[in-house]
Amino acid sequence: MNFFDGIVYLSDVQKFIGFVPDFAPAHVLLALHFTGSNRPDRAIETLSKALEIYNQTTDEKYDKPIIHTYKGTPIGRIFSAQENNKTIAGAYNLRGLLLQQQKKFNESVQDFNAAAAIAPADTGIFLNRAKSLSELKNFPAALADLNIAIANGPPSTEAYFLRGMARRAVGSTTDSIADFSKAIELKPGDPVAFNNRAISHMTLGDRDAALADFQRAIDIDPAFAAPRRNKGKLHFERGENEQALAEYSEFIRLQPKFAAAYATRAAIYERLGQADRALDDYRTVVRLRSAELILKPDDASALNDRSWANAHLGQPDLALEDIERALTIRPRDGSLLDTRGYALLKLGRIEEAIVDFKAAIAIKPADAELQAHLAEAEAALRAAKP
Repeated sequence: MNFFDGIVYLSDVQKFIGFVPDFAPAHVLLALHFTGSNRPDRAIETLSKALEIYNQTTDEKYDKPIIHTYKGTPIGRIFSAQENNKTIAGAYNLRGLLLQQQKKFNESVQDFNAAAAIAPADTGIFLNRAKSLSELKNFPAALADLNIAIANGPPSTEAYFLRGMARRAVGSTTDSIADFSKAIELKPGDPVAFNNRAISHMTLGDRDAALADFQRAIDIDPAFAAPRRNKGKLHFERGENEQALAEYSEFIRLQPKFAAAYATRAAIYERLGQADRALDDYRTVVRLRSAELILKPDDASALNDRSWANAHLGQPDLALEDIERALTIRPRDGSLLDTRGYALLKLGRIEEAIVDFKAAIAIKPADAELQAHLAEAEAALRAAKP
């Protein structure tokens, strides 16, 4: 027998449902078992049955005891109307969490809405809803829920971390640093919080503070790849090529199938005059992204990376084909316009390349690399004139 919920056995719950199939709390107990047994689909199905019963009956129906006997021992639980509301709110919340795990975020939000309406004092529901809203990029709504969870609930590392992410997403980057700092205070060994506080520092132009936080994240967890790449990107932007190379090489060791990292390392090799190694990395980009595009042919980022690599491998015609396709998917993407400009430049269509570089700069005016590409194209145009 499986001991269940500290009170009843799984078999007793199932037997009771056989006797009283329209008793919603018993279905909730069974769903908890399926959840604990890592059977989310059965749990969702059982919770849906409980909620269907609940929505078709009145509270008075639940003002009676569960009484069942196992081996001659009476087992009882009384669900009053008040206890029933708590149980049903928990059912909505649990189904919302299970849907969230399956990345069905819109459906999970609907369940969290129902749970919050029944149990508005349960701050955990607001935190759970904020997670789904964040995944849906509805950061203002997520921020509202997180404010409630933080103001009325116990101190929560997760709540402060998520609010930091939401605040940065809506442009309140300075406030996000305060939230990440609070998350770190509550959980000093969290490398993800250090990594994200570093990103906020970098966004605000405080690169020394960013480097320190990236390094702290690496020190806590040397196998955590993200701060390696972020730190490498910062060194790359500062022209610190040897340091950038070291970080990107370690990132690639940890994440050998991350194609974009090879493209950046290739650019570092070009700066260092190591052309053969750069070409090897561009070939790796083409190989990795081609494999990904077989599965996801409309992945604009993959098309962009393969285009950029082919342009550097002396195949600008293939590069142009990929990037034209990518731009049909994301037509107002500055990085894609920059890549098309580069492919056009390599094809000798310099004036068209300049148009693309200027359009990319209009979208990303602070990007120094785009400015450099425009300057290269304008120099090529001047050199081409008699």
